[in-house]
Amino acid sequence: MVFSALLFVLLGFLTAFCHTILANITSILGIAPDFVMIIILLIILRKDFQIAFPAVLMVALIVDALNPETFGFGAFIRFGLALIVYELKQQMNLEMLSSRMYVLIGTETVFQLLYQLVAHSFDIGTVMQIYLESSLPTLAYTSAVGFLVFFILDLEIKVDVRRRKVD
Repeated sequence: MVFSALLFVLLGFLTAFCHTILANITSILGIAPDFVMIIILLIILRKDFQIAFPAVLMVALIVDALNPETFGFGAFIRFGLALIVYELKQQMNLEMLSSRMYVLIGTETVFQLLYQLVAHSFDIGTVMQIYLESSLPTLAYTSAVGFLVFFILDLEIKVDVRRRKVD
């Protein structure tokens, strides 16, 4: 119980670190990857419902607390997308790298579009300009980082399976 609570707190610190410091370090021309969406997908794809959703809600609220003008709505979108991905996980095989990448690209696209629409009062002209200038490069950068993360984790799983076969 104490170990689970400690992991929960560490996840909160990891989220805050990724969204603030790591995003600033890795930004290119003001565009930073959305590490939070990658963390949320890793939680949803690897954990059960009872563990995943409190963790996702905490991650979403921590990140959304850093944007007070839309506080709550970003967390609501991220949590809703996590629910959808969890249901997809039950119905589809999301073990392949390509399927995880499709899910990452889809969730990031929907998140950016809905978030920009609400943040800019549904002004389509402004939203499209911001989407082209900021959201699409963020999507591309997040996809590249997500590919690296998922690829490295797949390699780790394959190496672990091979070790178990040898032993």
